[in-house]
Amino acid sequence: NQRFTTDSNGNLSTFKDPNFIASISPVQLVKGMYKPRVAEKISQQGINGEALSRHSECVVLEVGVCGLPVSFPEGYSFSLFLRLNLSLYGWLHGRLTDGIASSSYLGNVNGLNYLVAISGKPSAVPEAVAAVPFEQVSADFIDKALYKGFDVKGFKPEDFPFLMTYAPVRGTYTYNGFLTWSPYLNQTAVAMPKVWSVRAIQKDQMGDVSADSPILRCIAGAAFSGKNGGIVGFLNTNATSYLSGPPTYNPSDQSLDYKVAAPHYAKDGSEFQGIYTLQIRQDVAKCIFGLTDAPVKATVSVTSLDGQQQAVTTSMSERDGFYYFQASGFHFSAPTIKLKLVNTAVPAKTPTTVSALRAIKCVKGKLIKKVVAVNPKCPSGYHLAS
Repeated sequence: NQRFTTDSNGNLSTFKDPNFIASISPVQLVKGMYKPRVAEKISQQGINGEALSRHSECVVLEVGVCGLPVSFPEGYSFSLFLRLNLSLYGWLHGRLTDGIASSSYLGNVNGLNYLVAISGKPSAVPEAVAAVPFEQVSADFIDKALYKGFDVKGFKPEDFPFLMTYAPVRGTYTYNGFLTWSPYLNQTAVAMPKVWSVRAIQKDQMGDVSADSPILRCIAGAAFSGKNGGIVGFLNTNATSYLSGPPTYNPSDQSLDYKVAAPHYAKDGSEFQGIYTLQIRQDVAKCIFGLTDAPVKATVSVTSLDGQQQAVTTSMSERDGFYYFQASGFHFSAPTIKLKLVNTAVPAKTPTTVSALRAIKCVKGKLIKKVVAVNPKCPSGYHLAS
């Protein structure tokens, strides 16, 4: 993703921040009076938003063709392969179920240096809606929900701010908005669309991790880290909103913490079941938790906003230099997921000492044999001397 902008004199300039947003959407092609969206410039630094929103019901547009969204087919997994000329910051986040990501260095092949492979199934993610009249909320709420100092003069009582979170790929921004609107949120999802989307974490999102965090230290010290294109971690959840960036290291609990948020109930009224998965490089995980090469034990817990521990189903596996963790079956609205890794104790072997040995005499006619062992026995043809 190489972005372009213009300065006050209209000169084109570029800046690079390794990033990509990718999604897969099933569509039905419909013919009609359609044309691709265009950005119509209306000022030195502005574009015509109306021009971009025409036929917004279409996922894609071509001349005379609209791609209308339809449901994903059941039981299918999808894969995406990207060749990049910019290295990533090492972390990806998305909406995949059973998601897996990998990367490899290609060398300089026509300016494309890295191959990133991503696969997984789409996840059903709840859409959330909240609305409240201006007259019923505080100035502090309006500052947080809209923007600081928003002037509500001239609005009628029927005018109200609202939030609609629809399974976005944006992280921290929508998570904070979700918490602000929580008192007015409809706790039953209005829809449960299936989503296949992945996004790279940008440099400013790495700022969610404090400078002295072992996460940054261990990534910087890794031999094949995000600095040179490698995938360090891949986060996925079916929550409506979640925090961008890697999990936060919690020094008091010595855990990796991650926050998610969603309505409490699915569209059908059943309790919404959350899923969270983390793929992380083994060397980076061991560095973060200060582990050795001894066997590793993982503990994944989910804590509600009121501090109560939830019963969850967890799993851990490892392959190709990565750990894979999953927590599922937890409830919302805004729980914190904690991952802890420790080395398991290996039982020490009890040394055999001289005092533990016993000696016996075995006879066979006139032959006498002495046998010394922890549990001595006479050889075949011999019997224990009386």
